[in-house]
Amino acid sequence: MQTFTDIFHHTDYRMDSIYGLRYKVYCEERGFENPADFPDGIETDEYDEHAVHFATIRNNRIIGTARIILNTGKGFPLEKHATINGDVLNSIPRDNIGEISRFAFSKDYRKCFPHKPVTDYQGFAASRDALRTTELQELESETMVKLYRSIFKECRRKNLTHLIAIMADSLGRLLNRNGIAFIPIGPPVNYHGRRTPCICNIEKTMHNLKTTHPAIYSQFLS
Repeated sequence: MQTFTDIFHHTDYRMDSIYGLRYKVYCEERGFENPADFPDGIETDEYDEHAVHFATIRNNRIIGTARIILNTGKGFPLEKHATINGDVLNSIPRDNIGEISRFAFSKDYRKCFPHKPVTDYQGFAASRDALRTTELQELESETMVKLYRSIFKECRRKNLTHLIAIMADSLGRLLNRNGIAFIPIGPPVNYHGRRTPCICNIEKTMHNLKTTHPAIYSQFLS
């Protein structure tokens, strides 16, 4: 089954499929948002028109999504929900920062691995023991690496040097195991569960991938 990532802009006619998936994950599966606030069954917010959207597609179905919010001049969502240490963000030009958010995969994706549930981060759920399975390693390779390859490529096109995110610890560990380092820049907060504000230096991450994960590095350059 082929899995790939595509880039959508907010004017794309297919965006309702992404918003519908977000509604399913954030409102129905995870309870992060109130379904009554989205009577049309699509979850959107004021940042969508200032974002680049990514869709993970498997067998012609959108099974996952994420977005990079670009500088709007109104601050990033992360700054509203977390306390940032020192002047970490103020030392970087705002136009060179993007915030990853609305990272979500539908539970339906787990049907591809019916006996191997995966660790709990937005949209995925279940046991840590599954992290050791070959099936999960395949899942991680197919989804995370391809998704972040697309994200990093878009960062280069947009001249972004840093990515920020409020990230679940389990997702941070998963990315770090694949050489994609998000460093905490503040204390954990209770926002859609326990989340930590983090930052990724894209240039340093690419250098780290080249030396420690050359196969993934090659994929990021392809």
